[in-house]
Amino acid sequence: MRLTNPIATFVFCLCTACGPTPPPVPEDTYIRLLAEAAVIQAVYAVTADSALSSTLFADVLASYGIETDRFWAAHQHYQSDISGQSVRWSKARDQLSEENLRLMTE
Repeated sequence: MRLTNPIATFVFCLCTACGPTPPPVPEDTYIRLLAEAAVIQAVYAVTADSALSSTLFADVLASYGIETDRFWAAHQHYQSDISGQSVRWSKARDQLSEENLRLMTE
């Protein structure tokens, strides 16, 4: 006598074996990219040069080895957690403050 349904067993294994999908970009890298994007936004605020801003952002992503689509997928992933995103922005601001302080003391 069979006690299990093979389809139900397959679906159960499929759902439990995979677990949550990892984000397209590690969180620490994403936070650094947020900080870099804030600097680029400041450049844009001064220059109003969208071509320059786009080029700078593309260069930053390339320096991290991250494609634009992958960054935006990560951004969408992290944005879905509003309280977590607030913490990530706070960490990005802290990184910028630390970098600013380091540059001022050199």
